[in-house]
Amino acid sequence: MKPISGPTVNLTVIPDPNKPVSLLVEYSTSAVFPAGGHFPVFSVTVVSDEGSPMTTFNPAAASMWLWKGEPSGNAPPQAVTELKCSKPMKNENNDRFHFRDKEIPELVGKYTIQFSLQMGNGKVLFSNQIPINVVANQPVKLGPNSQLPTPVVSNSKVMANRTLVENMTLRIMVSGNVYVWQQRAALINRLVMMENSPGEHGSAYILLFKPEALMVPTPLVPFELPFHFSNDVDRFLKEKVAEADQILKTPRRVFSIQDPFIGQQDVLGMVGHLASVQGDDAAWVISWHIRGDMDCVITKTSAAAQRIYDYTGGRQQVMALDSVFVHPGNRSMPHIRNDRLLFDPPGNPVHAMDLLQYPHNPENCIIAFKNILGDTILIDDLDSAINYRKAVVQNKLPCPTILTRQGDRVSAKGKFGGAQNKALPMNTLHVFGAPIPQHYYTLKQQIDLLTHHRSAVEMRDRAAKDREEHLKNIMSPKNLKRHEEMEEKEKQLEEIQRQLGMFVDLVLLLFR
Repeated sequence: MKPISGPTVNLTVIPDPNKPVSLLVEYSTSAVFPAGGHFPVFSVTVVSDEGSPMTTFNPAAASMWLWKGEPSGNAPPQAVTELKCSKPMKNENNDRFHFRDKEIPELVGKYTIQFSLQMGNGKVLFSNQIPINVVANQPVKLGPNSQLPTPVVSNSKVMANRTLVENMTLRIMVSGNVYVWQQRAALINRLVMMENSPGEHGSAYILLFKPEALMVPTPLVPFELPFHFSNDVDRFLKEKVAEADQILKTPRRVFSIQDPFIGQQDVLGMVGHLASVQGDDAAWVISWHIRGDMDCVITKTSAAAQRIYDYTGGRQQVMALDSVFVHPGNRSMPHIRNDRLLFDPPGNPVHAMDLLQYPHNPENCIIAFKNILGDTILIDDLDSAINYRKAVVQNKLPCPTILTRQGDRVSAKGKFGGAQNKALPMNTLHVFGAPIPQHYYTLKQQIDLLTHHRSAVEMRDRAAKDREEHLKNIMSPKNLKRHEEMEEKEKQLEEIQRQLGMFVDLVLLLFR
């Protein structure tokens, strides 16, 4: 069958200026990528079908993907790091996205970068993948593998009381805690202060570890090890104990309701006593949000809860943890999914629970507050809260209640405003107490070190005294006389044994 010819129709396909077709990435191709440093600025332009830049997309739709390894093809692999674009500066064009001041990984090796754009309806536009090589950064300082405690030493014959460090490894580091030249390290097995070293009691000193004979363009910052010197352990210990006691006596924010049930069997205590919060603003708004639960007594068992309920005639509210179910593990923030940022969150959002500190029974307290606070979020201000919730919902995700440091609340239903969503004045509420300052725990650590030091000194002195008494007893006239008598008896025994031997020989001779 032959085809029948028809008229020719000429079609002209017009490029669509509203259709994104590619991402153009511009950056300094001569840039070096030192470990722990910062990437050069990446400028990403969304190119339309007709070749012109498009400016209609939200910056939150653009992402920079980074992973260790070779290029993977058209899309990033599963385990990658997502970085969001920066706000444009005054002198920068607004027809492109800028990725500025992004941190370079701390490990040397080959990495790959790729950019993407969320176009809506699940469609994603990817750029070409860019392989990079992260090289060793310029060394800047000398540092240990891990943070070292502050030692306390004294003039003592016992080596342990004069030991400054043991098994310390120093490495050359770049910015932060990034190691370079892993094969170059200094291992200090033990560093001991000499006996009778001059030092002022109660003073702090700094030991400098300075690298030498290294071919580096700039001198390395030495490692500083502070240590305390004490010749009077008892007095120094007394000073530290007094300082720690003074911290405990210093007025600080406290939960003002007395708990008559604390210490009873299977009773954890009132909610307001179970946790402390550092900042006044966070303590205020969180306490207001759960003000109806602050005087609730948390128990481990339903039997203990029933006992308190019966004792108070039902006037005391209680909660038993054996009847509470919470999801195990920690839930990520709504703007994070599979370790990826869905959008750049405004207002420094954090889970309210992450701001609670538990002096006692942390595992049980976490269960209680998961049940009370849930996934409630704390954010800086109301504008940030509104924008954050809007971005979460646009990603088709539920958003929990959001509290602000200014005392506002956006409910999980999206409600805000009105008296019921504004925190009452702090002086009208029972709020969480403030935690004990960190310096107190530093003092406690020093007190423990001094206590161990004093115990070691006492053991040494006791052992020396016992040895001296033992030597005195050995050399006493009574012991010397006993020793002479024992030697005389040993001689007599040897003589008897010799005579017995002669007698046996004589008997054998007679009976041959």
